[in-house]
Amino acid sequence: MKRIRLVTALGTVLCFLDPGRAVRPEAGQQLGAEVHYLNLLPSAKEASHGSPHASESHPSQAQQAGHGSQGHAQPEEGQHETLHSNIGIGASLVLLGMVLFVMCLFCLVNYPNESLQRSTWNTLSDSISIILAILTTRVIHDIVMLICVELLHQPPTAIAAIVEEEEQHAAIADRSGRPSHHHHSMALIDVVRSCWRFLVFFVGVETLLFKLKKDTFNLAAVGTVGAHLVGFSAADAFSTLMELPLFSRTLGSCFLADIIAIACMGFLCVGASVVRTRIVYLDGKVDKEEEDWLHYCEEVENEFCAFGIGLGNTQVIRMAITGEVLPYEGVQQNNNPDQVGQMMMSSLICVALVPLLFALQGLFPAEWKRKFARLNELLEKTISMTAGWALLLASRWLWWYKTDNLGILEGDVMLSQFVIALFWSVLGSLIMAYIEENRGGSLDDLQEAFILLIALSWETTFHTAVSEISHWRSATEKGLKVRNLVIGFSFTFAIGCSWYNHVLPKSLHLQRH
Repeated sequence: MKRIRLVTALGTVLCFLDPGRAVRPEAGQQLGAEVHYLNLLPSAKEASHGSPHASESHPSQAQQAGHGSQGHAQPEEGQHETLHSNIGIGASLVLLGMVLFVMCLFCLVNYPNESLQRSTWNTLSDSISIILAILTTRVIHDIVMLICVELLHQPPTAIAAIVEEEEQHAAIADRSGRPSHHHHSMALIDVVRSCWRFLVFFVGVETLLFKLKKDTFNLAAVGTVGAHLVGFSAADAFSTLMELPLFSRTLGSCFLADIIAIACMGFLCVGASVVRTRIVYLDGKVDKEEEDWLHYCEEVENEFCAFGIGLGNTQVIRMAITGEVLPYEGVQQNNNPDQVGQMMMSSLICVALVPLLFALQGLFPAEWKRKFARLNELLEKTISMTAGWALLLASRWLWWYKTDNLGILEGDVMLSQFVIALFWSVLGSLIMAYIEENRGGSLDDLQEAFILLIALSWETTFHTAVSEISHWRSATEKGLKVRNLVIGFSFTFAIGCSWYNHVLPKSLHLQRH
């Protein structure tokens, strides 16, 4: 039996080595033919057609093809470049990157540590909810624009201003592949439009929270997506406010716009809290379910306030660095190495402020902590969100500066954004796994920053992908709008169904247990 096993193993090794390939002439000829075929050599084509110039143009290859024992055929210089195109390399990067990301995700969701599993599912749920909220905002915007332009054959001045603003303030690179900020001074109509959308989303989410206060699961779904929906609309509104000529001239005026934004959101949240409390106390008592509902509504409001204020703070930081208010959307280029370095340093300082704030809380009495618990939670979330926004914009500056504004593979914007999103997904997941393994309270709030960072990176990538597919074939302006709307809606619907039916229930289940 041992001899049989030994002979079997030796035969297996010999099969893999295949020494006969080196001594059989026909093996060399076959390998030479394979090399000719794979590299699409002209000599192979000409030889197959009986060309008289085959042996003259490539004598060494013809000789090698006829004498396989003397060596293998060698491809001409430059032939490999025709095979390894940029499209193939880009597809390879996407394939390998997605496999790496999915494998990391599988490892984290099946890790023996239950706390790490819970943290991974929560991160996945929150990230998808941010992506879903922003995509929903864009789909609603596309629907409104299409209805206004098509039903009103001659759009009014306000709609015309919106169309012009959308054309100038592009969220991705132009069709030539060269990214830019498309910076221009905002008009008052842009601010009114953005603020009105923010108010509509705010009232709508607050109404749904009240209607679903006895439906725990749907309340969590609406609260999670609604917080990011209102937060993104607030960020857009107040960033637009900062781009007004009145607030974009000096650092002081920009900071004043940030203060106005904070005051407005604080006023709305306090007003909503007062209304909720009066409704709950109408029957003269408050049970445990109503207390949980009140607390959850406060968490939702803190989330969207921190989301919007975090972007406002980041815009102030960039104003201090560059001397101008830049749009937060777009590819985000900056060719000034000093400004790129200052932005990276500012983002790292924001990250360091999160554990520092936690350490400073120990200096205050416990009574103050209970009295100002919501303010403290809002402050922690705001610093975390500011760190996330700052890291996102700083990393984009750094990427395009280090690549000389070319990115990779002839400056393809889509692939560059995919690489940035994949980088932050892998790095952010590892950092959050480390935080979860070493829970001490001081680093927990950093997870908010990396969740925002990962989600916004992927959302920009998805939005660019939808736009690229929409422009795949030439079409009229109306056709492009309809195509973009259909693709965006389908993609948003698919993500929403998967998140609602699978990711969110798993996340809530792990939180309860």
